[in-house]
Amino acid sequence: PPALRMALSVKVGSFAQPASTGNQSITGLGFQPKLVLFFMNHQTGDGGAANLVVSYGAATSPSNRFYFSGSGQSGAATHNCSRSLSVTACIGAVVVASATLAAEADLESMDSDGFTLNWTTADATARIVNYIALGGSDISGARCGEIVGTAITGNQSFSGLGFRPTALITFCMGTI
Repeated sequence: PPALRMALSVKVGSFAQPASTGNQSITGLGFQPKLVLFFMNHQTGDGGAANLVVSYGAATSPSNRFYFSGSGQSGAATHNCSRSLSVTACIGAVVVASATLAAEADLESMDSDGFTLNWTTADATARIVNYIALGGSDISGARCGEIVGTAITGNQSFSGLGFRPTALITFCMGTI
């Protein structure tokens, strides 16, 4: 039988958050992405840190994106944590102690060789943002969204995508 050929393009990379607001173009992907996943731990380099601070986000278009960011302070006398969730931006960074938004970016466009972000909030910290960009003709539909699970066990259906998915990537941010 002939070999199965897939038209899937994937690029993994990272960039630093700029120190000021405005557009930032990420290029060199070699294709136009259909979905970009973002993740960061709010550090400016490799390694660990005393406090837990993480962010996850995704975007398929300037009108279909989300992020959530959570933080927890190590060794605090009282529980000190914060979180942020947005469906109007794709990258966000929340500061542990003050629970303030230190950085936030929205997808401006998916470009022929990458993507452009619009930083609407930026402090002077050059946090490293990692990404996985997916594109190619085998991706016929991609959507970001928020679902709320039920409090009961059993199946739960979701509709309204406009296509039948063949893959699902989920992120979860909950409370205990």
